[in-house]
Amino acid sequence: MLRITDLPNDCLLACLARCPYADLRNAVPSTCKQLRDAVASSAFRKTREASGWVEWGVFATARGASTDACFLITESGTRRTAPRPPYQSGYYVERPQNEVIVMSGLEPMRARAYNPSENTWRDIAPLVRMYGGRNYDSLDYQASLGCVGGHLVVLGGGIDESREPLMRRMDAYDPAEDTWSRLPDVPFTSDMNGLVEVGGKLYCFGGYQGHQGPGSQHEDARRTFVYDPATRAWTDGPRLPHEPLVNEYGLKYISAFERSKRLCIMGTFSLNDGPFSPSLFLAFVWDPTRETWDAFPTPPVVPEYRSVSQVDGHVVAYGYDSAGEHIFVLRPGSRNWAEWDIPAVVDNAIPLPHFHAVRIG
Repeated sequence: MLRITDLPNDCLLACLARCPYADLRNAVPSTCKQLRDAVASSAFRKTREASGWVEWGVFATARGASTDACFLITESGTRRTAPRPPYQSGYYVERPQNEVIVMSGLEPMRARAYNPSENTWRDIAPLVRMYGGRNYDSLDYQASLGCVGGHLVVLGGGIDESREPLMRRMDAYDPAEDTWSRLPDVPFTSDMNGLVEVGGKLYCFGGYQGHQGPGSQHEDARRTFVYDPATRAWTDGPRLPHEPLVNEYGLKYISAFERSKRLCIMGTFSLNDGPFSPSLFLAFVWDPTRETWDAFPTPPVVPEYRSVSQVDGHVVAYGYDSAGEHIFVLRPGSRNWAEWDIPAVVDNAIPLPHFHAVRIG
């Protein structure tokens, strides 16, 4: 009788590539050493991706959560990830390439990278930013994180007296080299902006203070900028269709994501400039050919707080309302959002978590 392990290696990998991720993580590795080594190999990951069977899911963690309170949510189930290394508060979560980077906002800055396909964590090199003769690596809540060209980007950061000289600063982390480098300072003063990569360029949105004009402190929340890594220069991007709504802390309820290589904006917008301006939760997609914003479908429940991310065309939106917390998924090619249940183990372990779409492998 022919056993699966008797197959030529390429045939074996092609068969294993079609196994659900849950089986690849739990059942297959416990069968024998040959299969365990096969599903852990780089050749297997390449075969699985080429076959179109790469799975995706939602990574969940939270600020101040315990080291074991990290989860992967998929359609086939929910499981805890490998325990996160200690002393990690997790103020920021971003996904350059196939890793999820969880970064502390308090001094000293600490960051770890999680690889969903290998279920492993690693420390990353610290960000060194000199201020007043010492390394000031606190980001607090004032930084903006994004990704461009497979690199993690940190814009701004700091608090109190350190904030002003750092508000124009931009640094990039290269996961392949485990090194940080300083990028050109931005031509505006950053104040908790949003960052999103679209078509290989970095879009910055959500409000700018003291931009261009000397001494000006006017904030133009509809203005966007675009950073091109090829030229290392910023240019003006499309103006947002409406003014983002601002809460009592100055935070704007607005997020962005890439959809079919186009910029998509989702948030609560003020529809005019009057003192009693009505506001609506809306979403728009930018058409660069016509230079217009087109309406985009919003989730069926309007959450009060939200974050949006996407991987391989799958968009995940998170928020909460009076009925509780919600995550919604928009699949590639669809305009209809589906709600995923938040498992009780996630809800109980990490209130107000970060949810981030990830490619699992």
